[in-house]
Amino acid sequence: IAHKALLEVIKIVKPRVKIANGDIFDGAALSRHDKFGWNKVPTPMEELHACQERLGEIEQAVPKGCELLFTVGNHDVRWERVLAKQADQFAGLFGLRLEHHFSRWDFTWSVFINAEGVDPVMVKHRIANGIHAGYSGTIKAGVTTVTGHTHQLDVKSWGDYRGRRWGVQTGSLSDLSSAAFEYTENSPTAACSGFAVLTFHEGRLAPPELCEVI
Repeated sequence: IAHKALLEVIKIVKPRVKIANGDIFDGAALSRHDKFGWNKVPTPMEELHACQERLGEIEQAVPKGCELLFTVGNHDVRWERVLAKQADQFAGLFGLRLEHHFSRWDFTWSVFINAEGVDPVMVKHRIANGIHAGYSGTIKAGVTTVTGHTHQLDVKSWGDYRGRRWGVQTGSLSDLSSAAFEYTENSPTAACSGFAVLTFHEGRLAPPELCEVI
């Protein structure tokens, strides 16, 4: 639902930049964690094709000239970590890097928006962990931060003598009731399906907006 909503919101706001903020590729079959019972997990190729399909839909929805950025998450690196460990002698071969399979997206660890402006914003998959990750991230960074690692969807405000900033957590586009999240054992969780929209006006960041699946 969150992904479908994102496609509709893209048509409305016509963004200049679309950032996929990490863990687009999960790598369940490549994880160092044991399988959860006898659940069938998708193969890396099945996951890859699903990611290509979903990101392809975003590519079709964004306006012409919209920049497409992919901030690499800790799950995304499972793809290359396993290949580098097991087939290091093939280094440099096309197709071994995850980014080779998403030609329209620029892969990066982070995106520093408005770096020299009044309201700089750091977008990366993770800075801090835990229930207060959004707050901790902006405190550590000293600027507004946008992260996705915890799957929480919230905005924590902070102010000091330099002004007001936010710690934004972007939730997840996934269906959190799916089998992929069965490891939670149906326990309460702060994870939430949705995404965030950031708007700048004359170089100033407006309060970040959240789109939440209810």
